This record gives sequence, C-alpha cells and structure tokens, in this order.
Amino acid sequence: SAKALKPETFATLVQMSRDTYPHDRIADRFYAKSVQAFDDAAAKSDDDKALFENGVTGLNEAAKGAHGVPYAEVGWEIDRVALLRAIEKSPFFQKVRGSLVVSLYNNPEVWPIFGYEGESASKGGYISRGFDDIDWLDKA
Repeated sequence: SAKALKPETFATLVQMSRDTYPHDRIADRFYAKSVQAFDDAAAKSDDDKALFENGVTGLNEAAKGAHGVPYAEVGWEIDRVALLRAIEKSPFFQKVRGSLVVSLYNNPEVWPIFGYEGESASKGGYISRGFDDIDWLDKA
C-alpha cells in the first residue's frame, strides 16, 4: 500500500518491476515489497518522489501514445519491454533497475523459489553441503 506515491504509480512500478526482472514463479507480493522501498524513499525525499512520479507519468504517456492505454494496461509483455528499452538510459529506469536487483534478489523469502539455500559460511561452507550436486548438468 502506497503512502507517499500515488496508488497508480505504485501499481505501475510493480508491473515495471516484473517486466524488468520477469519470473513467473515469483508472486506480485515480492515485487510489491521491493516497490515499497521506492515508496519509503519518496516519503523521505521530494527528489525521489518526483523521480518516481514523473518517471511513471512519462512511461504512461509513452504507452498511451503507442498503445492507447497506460503502461500497466498494455496487454503484451513484449510491448511493455519495448517501452522500457526506450527509457533504459534514463535516471528513472536506472534507479528502479538498480534498486530492484538488490531488493528483489536479496530477499530470503524468494531464495527457495530459485533453489538458493542462502549463505553457507556459517554452516561450514559449500564444499560439505552439496555444492556439486547439480544433477541437471549431467542431463545437458
């Protein structure tokens, strides 16, 4: 739930997050948890709030121009990704992309989905914990 950002901005950022780092097995709630960090940043900084609000406004305008609907309502992922590629060098996109790579993949709740058991140093390292048990490699 958005506190500093508009609800539609929050929802668009969730869709943008899913399109930037797409994983069908990851529920929207994990993307929303990452976007919550953007909302928190917007609450603390007018500059961050403007970056997210203006970035989403621009993304929606581009989507409406190309597809007649706001970004989150564009029906095909490939069309949304094309819109993101058009802004990939922008500070807005770079902020979202850079923050997501940490907040999404550093979430211990998503690690089991990827088969990652977490750090191993406190458990004696990977050598004694099956670092070489990748049986799928033998099937390649």
